[in-house]
Formats: sequence, structure tokens, C-alpha cells
Amino acid sequence: MKLLRQALPFILVASLAITMAACSASPSSSSESTKVAPESAATTNQQQRQQRITLPRDETDLISTIADFRHRYESASNEFQKSALRRNRGQALSQILSDRNVQNWIGVVSSMTTTSDGHGSIALKVPETAPLTIKTWNNGLSDVADGTLISPESPVYEQVSRLAIGTTVVFSGSFLSSEMDYVEEASVTEEGSMMEPELIFRFEAIRPWTPEHAN
Repeated sequence: MKLLRQALPFILVASLAITMAACSASPSSSSESTKVAPESAATTNQQQRQQRITLPRDETDLISTIADFRHRYESASNEFQKSALRRNRGQALSQILSDRNVQNWIGVVSSMTTTSDGHGSIALKVPETAPLTIKTWNNGLSDVADGTLISPESPVYEQVSRLAIGTTVVFSGSFLSSEMDYVEEASVTEEGSMMEPELIFRFEAIRPWTPEHAN
């Protein structure tokens, strides 16, 4: 009994310490929950925005055609079949883009640069996760006959200057012509052209996408 009375103060102190530790742990857990919530909300907002975006019909047709020929090229047995598929894809694109002009297509900015003389270059992913790029040339030598680089004096230059990497945009303009691919394509190899095409484009207007464009 004497030993119990002597130990009792230590037991009370230990009990009090445990209670205080439990109380201090609760706010921490609550704080962690609060930190996770904004991230979850941001993810949800991004998913909702993506669901609201509806691509124009001709843009959807271009994307699905390129994806289809990409798969067929991957499955082809030899180089003869692969080269024939490239020509066939050009014919298919001519049915979708009869005059090579497009209005109010949607993409995501993947690159923004300027040349040594201040002209602008931009590249878009269409859509964001696809291996398809629509872009200007990024140097004066390649662009000498095409005029896709954006002049610092043009309205488009001012429009592009307000954008950022990752911005979803609405754009209009025209593809350049090509005998092989129907629209000019920048890849050095046939495989690059079919697997990750980079279509050269002359931009006439570009602006950030807003929910109003979905209506």
C-alpha cells in the first residue's frame, strides 16, 4: 500500500501527459485533411473543365484519322506497306481539310519561343495527351518559304504573348500544303511523320479557351 501511494503521483503525471499528447495530435490530423482538400478540388475542377470542352467536328475527324493510321503503321509488316499507308493518310486528310483552313480548333500550348530576330514560334498539342502537334516552324531557315513565324508587329504576336505553357486555347488559321502528306509535316523520317506527326500551321488568331466556347 505504501508503494502504491508513492507511485500514485507518477501515475497521474503520466496519465496527464498521454491526454495532452492525444489532444495535440487531433489538430494535426485535421490540418492534414485540410491540406488534401484543395488539391482534390483542383483535380475535380480540371476534370470538369476537360469534360466541358467539345472539339469541332473536323478537328475530331483529323485526330481520329491520324490515330487510326498510326495504329495501322505500327502493325504493318514491311516498309512497302508503311509507305503506302502514309500516302493513304494524305488522301484521307484531304477529305477532312478540303481547303486546309480551320476555325476555332482547340489545343494546349506545349511550346513558346522566339527567334534571334524576335519572331515568335508556338506549338500546340491536339489534344493535350495525343502524339500530335500543330505548330509554326521554330527557325527562319525552315520558314523562309512558308511564313509561319509570328511577326512582332502582328496581332497574333500580342495574342500569343498573353498565353503560357499548358494554356488551353482556341485557334484559327491554315495548314500548309504538301504533296506527300496533304498538309506539311515537319518530321525528318517517315516513322516520325506517322507516329508523332508535327503539322505546320499558319496562325491567324489564338486566344485562351473559356467556358463560353463550350456553349
